[in-house]
Amino acid sequence: MPVRDLVIGLGGALVALAATLILALCLAETRQRFGQSEWGVLWMPGKSWSSRFSPVWQPVLAHGAVNMVFGYLLAGKLTTKRSALFAAAGALTAVVLALLIGSPLESTYGKAGRNTAWFCDLFFACAGAFAGASLAEKLPARVERLKRPRRK
Repeated sequence: MPVRDLVIGLGGALVALAATLILALCLAETRQRFGQSEWGVLWMPGKSWSSRFSPVWQPVLAHGAVNMVFGYLLAGKLTTKRSALFAAAGALTAVVLALLIGSPLESTYGKAGRNTAWFCDLFFACAGAFAGASLAEKLPARVERLKRPRRK
C-alpha cells in the first residue's frame, strides 16, 4: 500500500471524525447535576435501554470510530468526479431511506432517542456514501447504444 493511499484514507477518517464531533457539539447542552453545571450530550450508548448524559467525547468516540472506518474506505474510492457524485447520491438515498423508515427511539426515549437517531443518520450517510462510491466503480461508465444502420 503506497503512502499516498494511506494518507488519503487517514484524511477521510479524520473528516468522518470531525463530522461526528460537529454533530456532538451541536447536540451538546448544559445541565445541573449535584449543584454543578455540566456540559454534555444526552444519548443512548450501544446496547443500553436507558438514556445517559455524558461528556461530549463519549458519543464522539463511540459513534466516531465506526464513522472513521467508513471515512477511511470512502476516501480511497473518491478518485473521480463520477464516484463523488455517486457517493453524494448514496449518502442522500441512505439518509432519506432511514428517515422514511423512522425510528421509535424519539417517541420512547425522548431527547436521548432523538440525539441517538441523529448519530445513526450520520452513520447511514457515511455508509451510503461508501456504497454509492463502490457502485460507481462497478457500473460501466457509459452504456453503449445500439447502432442503427444509416439510411442512404
